[in-house]
Amino acid sequence: MPQIIPYITLGGWMKLQRMRAKVTQQQLAEELDYGCGQFISNWERGYSRIPEPYINKWCKLCKVNQTALVKKIMLAEKEILEFKMEGKKWKI
Repeated sequence: MPQIIPYITLGGWMKLQRMRAKVTQQQLAEELDYGCGQFISNWERGYSRIPEPYINKWCKLCKVNQTALVKKIMLAEKEILEFKMEGKKWKI
């Protein structure tokens, strides 16, 4: 599965917020009812992004304003859409 550049930026920001809140990937995964921290790791490394149903709970656990996360997600999605409309592909 390839990494997507805007998701790498988003994921790095999410990791920083999680670490500031002193929450491990495993703790976050358990609170979000994921079996293991790999799902969280995939978000933070840019392989995927957080699914919408988990945004509110992630924000509470990581002590982040929901609007801030949503704006970051929207920016990443905008960049991806613009990139695709130009017919480009990610090269990592």
